[in-house]
Order: sequence, then C-alpha cells, then structure tokens
Amino acid sequence: MLRDKAEDFAHVLDFIYPSTLPGVRTGHLGVHDLMGMVRLAGKYLIQDLAVWAVSKLGKDFLLRPDHRSVTRVLRDEDRYSSSEFCVQVIKFSRECSLPQFLPLAFYALATKDWDAHPESMTCLRRLTWADQCKIQEGRVALTKKVIQEALTMPENHSSSPVKKCGSWSCTYIRPTMWNDAKERWENLMLHPIEELEERLSLPYGDLCKDCKAEIKRRTQGFRDSLVQGLAEFFKFG
Repeated sequence: MLRDKAEDFAHVLDFIYPSTLPGVRTGHLGVHDLMGMVRLAGKYLIQDLAVWAVSKLGKDFLLRPDHRSVTRVLRDEDRYSSSEFCVQVIKFSRECSLPQFLPLAFYALATKDWDAHPESMTCLRRLTWADQCKIQEGRVALTKKVIQEALTMPENHSSSPVKKCGSWSCTYIRPTMWNDAKERWENLMLHPIEELEERLSLPYGDLCKDCKAEIKRRTQGFRDSLVQGLAEFFKFG
C-alpha cells in the first residue's frame, strides 16, 4: 500500500522538474513540509534534496546544540513550547537518523511544566518506552549538573569575580545583584538554558567593567556546558 503523502510528492516534484535547487521557490515550505520531503527523499534516494531539506530545517526551524541562542525558539508556542511538536521532532529524527535534532527536543520535554499542562502528557505515549525514560533520566542528570555549576558561579561568593578588583560595589553587590533573585534561581532550576541566556543580556550596571565581563564569560561557559552536555544527560548513543 502506498503510504506517501500527495503533498510530499508535490513538493519533491517541484524540485525535480526545475532540475536545480536554487531555481525553486521555497518560501512557502514549513517545517512539516520539509520533514515530509526528507522522509520521501530518503526513501527514494534523492540525496541532494535530502541534504538541502535537512540543512533548511536546521537553519530555519529545528534547534541544534551548535545554535548560538535557543530561547526564542524554545518558547515558541508553535514549536518547542508545544509537547506535540517536540514528540514529532523526536520521532522524525529517529526515523531519518538525524541525531542533531534530538537534544533540544528532549530538553524541551524534560523542562516542561507538566503540572500546568497535564493534558499534554498523552502525546508522550507515542514515544518508545526507552525515550520516555530518557526524558526523566535526563531531567535528573541536567538538574544535578545545574546545581554543581551554579555553586561555583561568581555571584554565589563574597568576593569580586576578578581577584585583582578592589571595588566595594563588586565585592558586596552579590546578595542584591538582581532585584528578582528568587525568581531567577527558580528559573535556573526549571529552565536553565533559557535563564542563562537571559542573564547574558543583563546590564550588571553596578559592577566594574572587568567583573561584568568575567560574570558574562562564566555565564556563557555555564550555558554552553549544559547545551553540549545534553547528549550525555539524555544518554544518546
């Protein structure tokens, strides 16, 4: 029985007949169109089309660990903020052997506020039991890493971020660095990558130039260590 979708065939034919990819108009193609094209191109061994579609997915729609910033897309209600979308990304990535799209889809599910959206949990049943377990195990490993790293951050100590700095404001600003300190630490535990990316944009106006630069350098390193560690946290082979 033919199970290929007609619209996927139509999109593939749009590429085949012009014979060159640059000559094709692609602005109308959404994430699900491109996923369908990747599936079909892989099935019928249309390699150049598969490579192009995967590249466009990574550029315009799906998150990879090498993206410089991920917060906006993680909070997009039509994408990673939707548990249904994340499940679709995981199933697509497994089916098409595209592991680069797995880490942040798992992260989005692992950090979702399920108490606020209990109805969304039903879509998890469409994942394999192994992947359902990875979501839970990855959340635990992620939290452990966040706690370990957070304790070493400059804002948690009573000295200036830069040892040579003797500024009174840099030494004693730590307890009041943020007006919303309690909320920031809660966010760090719940949504660590998004919180750290937000901290990178804070002005830290009471700190000297060197201490401000050091805090941002350490925050960037903290954020990068979490993103790069997602594959380990969720135990991807």
